[in-house]
Amino acid sequence: MKKRIIIIAACFALVLSAALFVAFGLPSEIEPIPERLSEEKADILREELPLISRLSSRLSMVVPPLDHVINNEKGLFIHAKVVEAIPEFKLSVSDGAYSGQHRFFGYTLEIVNDTEASFKKGDVITVSANVLTQMMFPELKKGEEIVTHITAEPVEGRGGKYGFSSFGMFYVTEEGYCFSAYDMKDAVALDGAHVRELMEKQLRRR
Repeated sequence: MKKRIIIIAACFALVLSAALFVAFGLPSEIEPIPERLSEEKADILREELPLISRLSSRLSMVVPPLDHVINNEKGLFIHAKVVEAIPEFKLSVSDGAYSGQHRFFGYTLEIVNDTEASFKKGDVITVSANVLTQMMFPELKKGEEIVTHITAEPVEGRGGKYGFSSFGMFYVTEEGYCFSAYDMKDAVALDGAHVRELMEKQLRRR
C-alpha cells in the first residue's frame, strides 16, 4: 500500500512539472549566454549607431576606464527601456566653481534588470544629468533599450531622480546585442556582446 502511494505521488509530481513547463515555459536548465556577433555583423550594426566622443568644454572632465565605472560602489548598471524624455528642470547646485542654478535633462526608464538586484523587472525610475553634459549623450527614443550606469540611490535634491552617465552606456539592439554609446576603448571592445553577457559578467563589480 505504501509503495503504491509513493508511485502515485511520483506520477503526480511529474504531471505537475510538465504542466508548469507548458504553462510558464520553465526551462530545465539555465539557457547559455548567446555568443558574440561576428566581427562582420558587429561592424554593420556599429555603423548605424552613433559613437559619441565629445567632452563638455564647460566642465573639467576626463574619460574614465570602464573598470573605474564598474567598481564605483555608489552606482550600478541597469538594462532598461526608455519610456519617455522628461522636461528640463532647474536646481540650485552647491559644488565649488559650478555652484548656482543649473538645468537638468533626463528620461523615465522601465527596468529590465540590474547588476546589483536593486530593482524588480518593470520598476519605473527617472534618471537625470546636468545639461552641461548633454552633448555627451545620445538622444534616446521611446521604446529604445539601453544599458547605463546610474547612482545607487536617488540624487539628493533631485526629487527622487537618479543620476546617470554616458560613460559605460550601451545601445541594446532588438536581438539583444550591445554597442557602446560613448567612445571608451574598453567599452567599444564589448561591441557585439549580448546584453546577458554584459549584465551577468562584464559589468559586475570585480
